[in-house]
Amino acid sequence: MNNDIDIKVGAIEALNGECKDSYREAIIKACDNMKEFLLAKNAAYGNSALNPQNMLTSISVRDRLLVRMEDKLNRMVKGHEYASDDTLLDFAGYVLLLKASEILELK
Repeated sequence: MNNDIDIKVGAIEALNGECKDSYREAIIKACDNMKEFLLAKNAAYGNSALNPQNMLTSISVRDRLLVRMEDKLNRMVKGHEYASDDTLLDFAGYVLLLKASEILELK
């Protein structure tokens, strides 16, 4: 009887290990994809999020990013999303840009 239990416990542990590895891989893939997306988008926009031209306003980089994040949250809450947009991905990008601005000590 103990053999059956040991086999079942071993099988469960093996499955848990596979799940942990698949979650780990999924997190790595999501982070890698986000990094590539953010670098490409930042380059396409000429680093305007972290180095704005301040043509119409002179609000801080932090406040500018928070406004963009609020716009994305508003879209998610109200369910208004453009067909080609990924609002959640954009929101996550702004969170990372905010962290990058803190690292760079931008105000």
